Amino acid sequence: MREYHDGILLFDLTEKNVWNKALLDTTGLKAYYEQHKLDYMWGDRINADFYVCKDSKLASQTMKLVKKGLKKGIDNQQILTQINVDSQLNLRVISGKFDKEGNVYTDQFEWKTGLSVVKEIGSEFVFVNIKEVLPPQPKELSEIRGIATADYQNFLEKQWIQELRNKYKVEVDEEVLNSIRK
Repeated sequence: MREYHDGILLFDLTEKNVWNKALLDTTGLKAYYEQHKLDYMWGDRINADFYVCKDSKLASQTMKLVKKGLKKGIDNQQILTQINVDSQLNLRVISGKFDKEGNVYTDQFEWKTGLSVVKEIGSEFVFVNIKEVLPPQPKELSEIRGIATADYQNFLEKQWIQELRNKYKVEVDEEVLNSIRK
C-alpha cells in the first residue's frame, strides 16, 4: 500500500514540477528555446508555387498566365479562376515553403529561383516557380512547440532530480537490492 501512495505522490510532484510547469511557463519555454534553437533546424528549403495541371495544354496556358502574372501582378487565385472555368481539376496550386520531402514534386526540380520547365509527373503536368531558396535556419518556436515542450520537460526533470540529489542523500540498502535482483 505504501508503494501505491508513494507512486501517487511522485506522480503529483512530477506533474507539478515538470509537466504542468513546462506547459504553463511560456517564458521559461521561450528562454529554453532561445538557448537551444540550433537544435531545431530546417534543412535547405524553397519558397515556391507548384502548378499541377491536368494536361499539357493546360500547363502551357497556365505557364503563360504565370509569366504574365509575374510581370503584371496577377496572383494565383486569379490564375486558378481562369484555368478552372470548366473543372476544378484542371489546375491545383501548391504554395509554401518546402524541404526535399515537402511534397511529391520538390525533388523533381532543380532548386534555383525562377520558373522551371513543365515536367510530366505521373499523369500530371507540373512546373514550379521558385521564389527563394532558403538556407538552413532555426525553426520558429510555433513550428516545433510540441517537441520543444517535451525537451523542456526533460530539462526540468533533470534539473529537479539534480536539486533533489543535492538536497537529500541517497542511500541504497544493498541487502534489499540484492534480494530483489534474485
